[in-house]
Amino acid sequence: MGAGDVTLSAVPDLSGCFLKKRQALRRLRSKIEGRIAGP
Repeated sequence: MGAGDVTLSAVPDLSGCFLKKRQALRRLRSKIEGRIAGP
C-alpha cells in the first residue's frame, strides 16, 4: 500500500481519521466474533 502511505504523510489529518476507522473496525469485529461465539 505505497499510495496509501503517501497520502497519509501528505495529509496528517487523514491519518487520524484512518486510526479512528481502524478502531471502529476492531469494535465491529469483536462484536461479530462475540455474536458468533454466543448462542
